[in-house]
Amino acid sequence: MNNLKLEYKLSLYDILTEINKNEKSEVYLVQHNQTDNIYIKKVLKNYNIEVFKNIEKLENIHIPYIHEFFEFEDKLILIEEFVNGSTLEDLLKEAKNISEIKTIKYALDICNVLKNLHSLDPPIIHRDIKPSNIIISNDGVLKLIDYDISRKYNKDGNCDTMIMGTQEYASPEHFGFSQTDCRSDIYSLGVLMNVLTTGSYPKYKKTKGF
Repeated sequence: MNNLKLEYKLSLYDILTEINKNEKSEVYLVQHNQTDNIYIKKVLKNYNIEVFKNIEKLENIHIPYIHEFFEFEDKLILIEEFVNGSTLEDLLKEAKNISEIKTIKYALDICNVLKNLHSLDPPIIHRDIKPSNIIISNDGVLKLIDYDISRKYNKDGNCDTMIMGTQEYASPEHFGFSQTDCRSDIYSLGVLMNVLTTGSYPKYKKTKGF
């Protein structure tokens, strides 16, 4: 696809507001000026396009659908579903903790996503499961978002080429001791469940169990 076509594609999305901007990515709420549909537009500077090619093919209600994506000026432009709702981080701030029943439901929904990701060949590792990356839509559907640092598992790899993730939710493998794999996401999910039920990380307070 040549630059003129890409520039035309980009011109179809009017920016409504800037959501986040840092040295690695830019995130905007946009509206398609022909259909009036609302989307999230991400501009990623560090990315693995193969991850998004695989995620685009998955049909899972708990994964925001990808409308389209393309490379432009050494960046990945990602147009994906806008999920109207609240993150678990916001809900946790309001409630201090989440009931065990709700936590188990959320965990099962996340496991549903991980089953899809980890069943791919090679598996895709999310690598950043945490409350701010989980949205509960206004109609009660959980969405696991933000696959920006997700990676494909390399069976011949010894460690990750880039150390990423959120410290408190990251497994030891995240910090370069070895390669992250499917178990790294399960580790993060365990920390998440503890945080939801207690309002604290396991090193400070552990849940009494489910």
